[in-house]
Amino acid sequence: MPLMNPIVRSLLVVASVALAGCVPTNSLVEKGQRLRTGKDRFDTYLGEVLELSQRVSRLDSDLFPLRQPLTEAFDVGVDTPLLRLMVVTRERIGKLKSFGVTTSLRITPSPIVVVHHGDFSHDEVDEVTLRAVQESAVRTLTTYREYAQDLELATRLEEARTKLGEQVERLGQASPDRAKIEAELAGAGRLLGKVKSKLLTDMRTCSLMLVALAEAVDTGGATDRDTSCDEAMAHWKPARRTYGRARVRGSAPSSAPIRGSAGGGAAPPPKKGGGDFDM
Repeated sequence: MPLMNPIVRSLLVVASVALAGCVPTNSLVEKGQRLRTGKDRFDTYLGEVLELSQRVSRLDSDLFPLRQPLTEAFDVGVDTPLLRLMVVTRERIGKLKSFGVTTSLRITPSPIVVVHHGDFSHDEVDEVTLRAVQESAVRTLTTYREYAQDLELATRLEEARTKLGEQVERLGQASPDRAKIEAELAGAGRLLGKVKSKLLTDMRTCSLMLVALAEAVDTGGATDRDTSCDEAMAHWKPARRTYGRARVRGSAPSSAPIRGSAGGGAAPPPKKGGGDFDM
């Protein structure tokens, strides 16, 4: 699939959907119905498009479940905007920072709040806040990945639609189903455009929420970690190893690498840091 700037792709999809809104709906697939032609390659394809469209149309663009851990933990309204939720999150995380606790939010492979330095008392504010942030991030990334899979499927179906259009040409002008199939494939294209537009919009919301959570939780822990890693790597030198005829026949093998030889040295012991706030 050719690479394209995500913003440009999104604008093209939205534009195609807007133009499609001016075209009369003459296809069954756009009405939520299936065309039965007896030709499996067309009937199966249209069924897959209809199934994807109906599944995506049921998705809640308000993404309430993603915010739910925060709204419940902070005792605010369910419709509280993301910006306000992040303000409250920063205020609560700021209390931990005032006691010398530095934290950050690791996004992948699975979101987890990491406590880099200091300790917290596990009182109500500390524990509830960290758990709410972590749960919200987990739900958001999970949703993003699920929507990405549907977007990939929509892209594959659009590519398949082009190939099916070429097969319609081989049916011949005399085929009684040709006009119907052409109308359904055109309708499927408009339907897929709407599916892509909705998925891209909701994925953008998920991305913004993950970024907002990461910024709200980061109290300098990630910077301290990177600095420590850079310093450790700057002073670390790999121990020299010998290969081939490294020992005399009959001598006992050594399982440990050679240390202290010229130009080499043992790696420094790892620095101890805070632990993950794992649920």
